Amino acid sequence: MGELCSVNDLDQFCVICETKMFGQKCKYICPNCGSRMDCSDS
Repeated sequence: MGELCSVNDLDQFCVICETKMFGQKCKYICPNCGSRMDCSDS
């Protein structure tokens, strides 16, 4: 089986505004500018 995607323990920062993003399922979302990133992109 493949690895499950997890964003719980990772600190990810927005590449646009450098705000700390939060994980939702397998996505990162920036609360400041609304930028989204898939966890496979990090």
